[in-house]
Amino acid sequence: MRQLTGWAIVVVSVGAMAAFGGLWPLAGLGVVALSGACVALRCSHAGPLGLWPATMSDTGEPVPARWFCDRCGKSWPAGFDHGRPPVQKFTGYDESKAVRSAHRASELEQRQRLLALQRAGMVRQEPKKPRISAAVAHAAMNQPVSIDRRRVC
Repeated sequence: MRQLTGWAIVVVSVGAMAAFGGLWPLAGLGVVALSGACVALRCSHAGPLGLWPATMSDTGEPVPARWFCDRCGKSWPAGFDHGRPPVQKFTGYDESKAVRSAHRASELEQRQRLLALQRAGMVRQEPKKPRISAAVAHAAMNQPVSIDRRRVC
C-alpha cells in the first residue's frame, strides 16, 4: 500500500511539473515529489519477518542467520551468532564406563516402572518404619539384659 502511494505521488508531481512549466515550480515540485516518494517507498519492516537459518553458500562459506522482510525483499544479519564453537573435551568410546552406564540405565528403568505402577495404584506401598532418635537408641543399647532367663521355644 505504501509503495502504491509513493508511486502515485511521483506520477502526480511529474504531471504537475509538465502542466505548470517554468523552472521554480518545477524544482519545488520535484523536491516535494522526491521526498514524498522516499518516505512512502521506504519499508519500515513492521510486517511479518522471516528468519533464514545459518547455512553454507554455494562456495562452501558459512552464511549467518538472516532476517528477511516479505514486504520489501531485503535481508540483514540476525545478530545472534556465537563467537566460537564449543570445545570438545572428550571424544571416542570408553569401555570401562559401559558397565556402570548399563547398570544405571537398568536401575532407572526399574524405578520408572515402579513409579508407573504406583501411580496406577497397582502396587501397595509399605508403611515406613518410624525412625528412632539417637538418644532413644543409645539408651536402649545401654540397658542391661539378663542372661538368666530361658527361652521358651
